[in-house]
Amino acid sequence: MDDHELVSVRKILDNIFGKVNYLTTFVWRRRNFSDAHEDYISCDHEYIVCYSKSKLKYLQKKISTWINCEDTLNYREDGFTDLIGSNQASARNHINKLFNNQVVTNYPKPVNLLTSLFSIFVEDGDRILDIFAGSGTTGEACMEISSQNNISVNFTLIQISKPKNNKLIHDVANLTVQRNKQAYKSISKKYAKLDGFSVYLISSLREENIFRNIGENYEK
Repeated sequence: MDDHELVSVRKILDNIFGKVNYLTTFVWRRRNFSDAHEDYISCDHEYIVCYSKSKLKYLQKKISTWINCEDTLNYREDGFTDLIGSNQASARNHINKLFNNQVVTNYPKPVNLLTSLFSIFVEDGDRILDIFAGSGTTGEACMEISSQNNISVNFTLIQISKPKNNKLIHDVANLTVQRNKQAYKSISKKYAKLDGFSVYLISSLREENIFRNIGENYEK
């Protein structure tokens, strides 16, 4: 989220989780260059607000709230680690490659941004809920971290049907599904076979099991 959304989101989450369970706000530098459209101030970062059900659960490693837009971890002399999150251009190139280098979206989140965050908190058998799935990065990140660490990180993605002005993908919900289909194929080639996932359309309650029907086209 950007500066315009941060204050409102904090108020909402304070009511949901309680102020005492606020942990921190991570700052992700999303690009390596300034915005040429801005005359004086270029906002090159976004925020990730972090809450916990209970502060009694301790972290496994010492981390900084700064998230680099590079692909390597920065281990500092003070024992803290800067997380990684690539940049938005890199994330855009990654998702486009999943679709044979066709442009499907312009503002996705990097997979390693989420895997680096998940690695701090997530344990085997946990479930990640993303109620604004968008381009579906959360699903791919869960599959990636499950395969890399030989654990099972489940995920539930929710995305309403919303028209998308794109030649290949005409609906945001369709992008969520198709992206994770392509990610499933890609990750399965590198690691042990994944368990797959199911797609539910609320209007018709139709289930499509990706594990069995990976080659089928998802149609609204």
